[in-house]
Amino acid sequence: MAVNSSDGKIYMVAQDSGIWHLGTVDPASGGFTSVAALASAYGIMSLSGVDSAAGLYYYWSPSSGGNALYTVNVSTGSVTVSPTILSGAPFWNRAQMAVDPGPALHLTYTPGAGGSVTGSSPQAVTYGGSGSAVSAVPATGYHFVSWSDSSTINPRTDANVTANVTVTANFAIDTHILTYTPGTGGSISGVSPQTVNHGGSGSVDSAVPVTGYHFVNWSDGSTVNPRTDMNVTGDVTVTANFAIDTHILTYTQALAAPSPAAVRRRSITTAAAARSAPFPPPAITL
Repeated sequence: MAVNSSDGKIYMVAQDSGIWHLGTVDPASGGFTSVAALASAYGIMSLSGVDSAAGLYYYWSPSSGGNALYTVNVSTGSVTVSPTILSGAPFWNRAQMAVDPGPALHLTYTPGAGGSVTGSSPQAVTYGGSGSAVSAVPATGYHFVSWSDSSTINPRTDANVTANVTVTANFAIDTHILTYTPGTGGSISGVSPQTVNHGGSGSVDSAVPVTGYHFVNWSDGSTVNPRTDMNVTGDVTVTANFAIDTHILTYTQALAAPSPAAVRRRSITTAAAARSAPFPPPAITL
């Protein structure tokens, strides 16, 4: 009897209808499944060695003149006998139980687009053993989603390994939300909110003032209108600021022209004043 670390199955030699076989035993049901029919001159044999890495099993069997070592290739089912015949001691004293320690199972971890894997890969472990921890590391602008076997554990350590493990780390690009809202006195033209990939660009949005208002700026200080956010690396939430229009009223006072009557009065008064003025005394000459 032997235990193979590569598949965890129990191998033994048994006779069925007069033919000896190498096969596997199910401990739960006791069922036996033949792997290969064995050659034996005397029909008494015992499994005594395992090389699971090479897929070979060895057993002793009595042969003419002694005991022969036979080799079974599990993959092909072929059986070969060693040309050397061991004589002397009875066969049953040579038979022994063999346990293959391995390692024979492999754990392989590969990264998908958008990240890498840290840790040892591939790893070789014995049947029922455990691997060492590996981590799926996303690149900038990406995040880890799951392993290809649907596990979301990260880092992961595979334990109680009973079969080869080959998985890929799945990553996805980050997405960001662009939100544009209007303040009092206007509206927004365009799509809001928008979802864009990391490093991508949004579509055009415009701040549109109502009658009697004008656009001032966005709440992040930008005065670009329309605006298109590019190379987005995070969420954007801004408000369009508007202000009411103002107007200036200017009033001036004009000087009134004098009336004709006032002009006549001014002229008469001037003439009268001239007549009433005293004449200077005549000059006296000696």
